[in-house]
Amino acid sequence: MKTLAVRAERIRRGGTAVERLNCAFRTADGEEFRILITAPKPPPREGEEVLVVHEERKPSSAESVHHLASFGSRAGIVVQPTAG
Repeated sequence: MKTLAVRAERIRRGGTAVERLNCAFRTADGEEFRILITAPKPPPREGEEVLVVHEERKPSSAESVHHLASFGSRAGIVVQPTAG
């Protein structure tokens, strides 16, 4: 399911920005979730919205639409099954 999430903060380690964002969203039935997603480029500012996709049965598994549509994400999906 697609929904809009609001960026809460950017994750930093030792003063360096990491390409992950804390976001919050509500499911269709009103339950609120806080998630960690891969930052789209350019990343939204705090309080701005970002489009995410989540499984209806497991909303905590959300990821940004931008990341899922990226070449790197698709390449990982192709490589994983053949690596085993």
